[in-house]
Amino acid sequence: MNGRWFIPAQVTLTDSARSVGIRLISAFGMSGIEPTALPANSKMGETINLTIQYQITREKDATKQYRLAHEVAHSTEQLRRQQAVDALNQVQQINLMGIAFRERTAEETQWGFRFIHTPESKALLEKWVELDGVSLVEEQRSAPRLPVDKAITTFPVRAELLPLTNIGPKLPCKVRNLSHTGILLETNSVGTELMNPGEDLNIRLENRGWFPIALDLKVKLVRLTEDTDEGGTPLYRLGLSFQPVPELQQSAFHELMSTLC
Repeated sequence: MNGRWFIPAQVTLTDSARSVGIRLISAFGMSGIEPTALPANSKMGETINLTIQYQITREKDATKQYRLAHEVAHSTEQLRRQQAVDALNQVQQINLMGIAFRERTAEETQWGFRFIHTPESKALLEKWVELDGVSLVEEQRSAPRLPVDKAITTFPVRAELLPLTNIGPKLPCKVRNLSHTGILLETNSVGTELMNPGEDLNIRLENRGWFPIALDLKVKLVRLTEDTDEGGTPLYRLGLSFQPVPELQQSAFHELMSTLC
């Protein structure tokens, strides 16, 4: 899909016929929903029936261009693509379920849905994305995150979060991805929901393999996603940015990162 993961679609809460407007969605789900767009009694982890109507955009506008190009160049590939778009124009709606989650930053709180697919709905949505997907400028990071890879023996897979004072319970977490500028953690630990985006924390990255020491760094909580796992247990994802690395840790930090790339 060449980095294009999203399509614009009209999303409606099926049971209440309440529209949340045209949103960018992916095969995984959608986010960025203002709290006022959902019923006041919405709950994290709640399963909602959704109706998704695909909005043909770039492909629909380009129909004449594809046809002209085919007439001039007799391009089999362009004709195949146009036929695929024509077929999709006849099937523009998907009905599926979504699990509600909540995302908090220092500026705002938003909701989202994680899609529960049937094989048919997943295949159709992925086809829409393949034909008309777009990327988000905000997703183009200056330092791309590296997903955790246990095959890299030095890649830290566990971390602990602590208050800046180092007084209080340690929060054990799993590492999901990592870059020079930040880290994504995941945890089921009770009390995570009490954290506030914007607050500063201490983090300890546990060492693995031949790497000799754990790293103690300062981070800022940028985003807190409150979700549920497959069993319905609260699951939290924490997006953290690294603060300036202490001088005594700089050499070890840069050496660790160099082993991961």
